Amino acid sequence: MKRIKGSGQVHTKQAEPLTIQDEKLLWEKGLLGSGSPHIILDTMVFMCGVYFTLRSRQEHRDLRFSQIKLKEIDGKKCLVFTENTSKNNAGGLKHQKATPKTVTHYENKHDTSKCFIQYYQIYIKHCPPLALEKDSAFYLTPLKKAKGDLWYSCVPVGHNTLRTTMSSVCSLAGIDGFITNHSLRVMAATRLFQACVDEQLIMKRTGHRSIDGVRTYKSVSAAGREITIDTELCRGRARD
Repeated sequence: MKRIKGSGQVHTKQAEPLTIQDEKLLWEKGLLGSGSPHIILDTMVFMCGVYFTLRSRQEHRDLRFSQIKLKEIDGKKCLVFTENTSKNNAGGLKHQKATPKTVTHYENKHDTSKCFIQYYQIYIKHCPPLALEKDSAFYLTPLKKAKGDLWYSCVPVGHNTLRTTMSSVCSLAGIDGFITNHSLRVMAATRLFQACVDEQLIMKRTGHRSIDGVRTYKSVSAAGREITIDTELCRGRARD
């Protein structure tokens, strides 16, 4: 399969990154934000995908509460994400000495209405304490009817629902293109490339262990949809 793919006989359809205009549209239409438990959940998928550069379905599905810690460093709030088992760190002999990817994302004081930490705190506040204690899946199913401050059940979001989150949200916004949850990871890496960030720093954020792997996003940046640099993402990268 590798030889066939390398020969150009097989072409894999690549997820397209969201543009700044696409992201702005999602916020303006209220598809991202705190309008409802469902919207908050979609916002968590969006922000975890972008700022932690998670891969498509599996890393989102495997995400646990214990992997994200709210901390304060030098008087600034931040979220610290530590990967568990992923495609790049499968836990075999080859990866015995590999250090799990860690990403530190600081609060957005320039635009608090789009601050990851703010939405994370809202989400956690309305999750059942039992789910946090048992370190269950991070994405929980919204209750049909909220019970006071309890908006989510202990039941993880279904595979298919989670897998199609971004494609569904973008469809509602009228955004065209091949958009998947993986588009969030592509979007993050693409914007960092366009900001002329060093490849080693991008690899540290994405968790890639090879230059060739991370450079696939560079080609998307050069040939794909027009991407405007997200200065907040770059600012967060510079602090790591």
